[in-house]
Amino acid sequence: MKVTKYYSKIKVFLKRVINRLRRLKYDNQTSRWLWFVFSITIKKIFAGGLSKKEQEDIYLDYMLWHLCSYQKVDCLSGNTAVERFEKIKKKKISLFFQFSNTVFVVENEVNFNSAKLNETVQYFDSWEVSDCYVMDHYGEWCFITTHEQDYGLGPYFIENNR
Repeated sequence: MKVTKYYSKIKVFLKRVINRLRRLKYDNQTSRWLWFVFSITIKKIFAGGLSKKEQEDIYLDYMLWHLCSYQKVDCLSGNTAVERFEKIKKKKISLFFQFSNTVFVVENEVNFNSAKLNETVQYFDSWEVSDCYVMDHYGEWCFITTHEQDYGLGPYFIENNR
């Protein structure tokens, strides 16, 4: 996959956002804004090569993981995706959900794995967290779990192959 021209700008922007949020009192409005930033980031980094029409054709605005299920990016799926997620270094990650404004920024949790992710999702026990995105702080990779995994759609692992 080609790196979009927006990558370096997004990287700098995300760094500023995270640093600013550390100084702010974390509230629901901040969380909504951060979710918006991360959803845009996924689109720019991983779907930047798609035209607006191609994005509309796969309903990307409704389900970000359609990028993978419609095979618009090179990605790993199923057990292969989980294995890659388990092996990759996780210094600073963001965890967010398709149907919720909740975003978690996780730092220094090198042992974060699919079991901990499942515990987090089960803790909330809500349809709002059924589509979950775990993204490297700088958009190097994204691990995605979906509400359709029982039907073979997910999990997915995308790497930004610059």
